[in-house]
Amino acid sequence: MGLRFFACPKCGRKAALDEERYMNLHVHIRCRKCRGTWWEVVVPARNTPGSEPAVEPEPSGEATPEEKEARRLARFIVSEIKLYHQSDIERAATRREVFESVKKDLELGRRHYLGRIPPGLQDGARIFDQVVEEILYRGKK
Repeated sequence: MGLRFFACPKCGRKAALDEERYMNLHVHIRCRKCRGTWWEVVVPARNTPGSEPAVEPEPSGEATPEEKEARRLARFIVSEIKLYHQSDIERAATRREVFESVKKDLELGRRHYLGRIPPGLQDGARIFDQVVEEILYRGKK
């Protein structure tokens, strides 16, 4: 599996989504060109090997429901940042270049994330950092 491309219904510009990450989800997509929005359901392509829904591995140890929800929220925020800055991230050779290209959005995302998780969650900031590492810096030096 790889990228799944969708065309904007207003202007025809193509949008790409990581098929594995958004498998069987109802995804809200916004066009960067005309700012049009639409919904798509990401389903595996027919006759594709491994077209079963992807199961995300849980972190080691037993996570509380609050930690699971915090991780889900962090993954959503960071995935949106990655999708919006996809071309910049692909061009970046190092983690520093990735960080510089998404710095403002990452700071906004972190503030939003910390405002939405329960105040008593001790590992909240660490969970966000782990998700950034998993999603944005994967394969970068």
